[in-house]
Amino acid sequence: MSTFYGDSSKWLDFWNQFEGTIHNNGNLSKTEKFTQLKSLLSGNALAAISGFVLSDRNYDSSIEILKDRFGRQDIIISSHMNKLLSIEPVRNISNVKALRKLFDECEIQIRSLESLNVTFGSYGNLLRPIILQKIPEELHFEFNRNRKEQSKFYITELIEFLRREINCREAANLMNYSKIFQRQDKEKAETNGITPRLNRKLQVRLLCQR
Repeated sequence: MSTFYGDSSKWLDFWNQFEGTIHNNGNLSKTEKFTQLKSLLSGNALAAISGFVLSDRNYDSSIEILKDRFGRQDIIISSHMNKLLSIEPVRNISNVKALRKLFDECEIQIRSLESLNVTFGSYGNLLRPIILQKIPEELHFEFNRNRKEQSKFYITELIEFLRREINCREAANLMNYSKIFQRQDKEKAETNGITPRLNRKLQVRLLCQR
């Protein structure tokens, strides 16, 4: 099990693992469970229960404190929203690697919100400006130009747009690398006095749909 440091966005993963392997283990006493719990906490999480000595009663109290401090749904939602806010913006549309990282981080937080039964309607208006401020102006403009009027699932539409755009740009980069390799092969063959022959072929299927 990984150590829990107090990041509320990671609480559910931690608790589900701990509950399944230790908390519900009938072969362990509460004091033993408390020992295991403390060994898996660090940072703010450990500090929250640092005043408790090992005992059955204190184990129950510690669980209550941790759940109230890090496991409340409103706190977890706020944590995911803060992670979206802290994502590094990408200003250069040619930086495909950074765009992919931005997209993956956004999707992780959005899917986590969905797992908490947070509906599009309840957080869509908050997410919309956050994500649009993170992407290059060219993509922002392209999305607004092509989006459907009064789209019901705006966030879904935005995420799918970014997915297609990034997939396309990654595929285009692969095509460019293929051309570079082919040119290098040709130059090497000509230098060695060998008839140029294509010996590398990369086929890329573009994943975007205009």
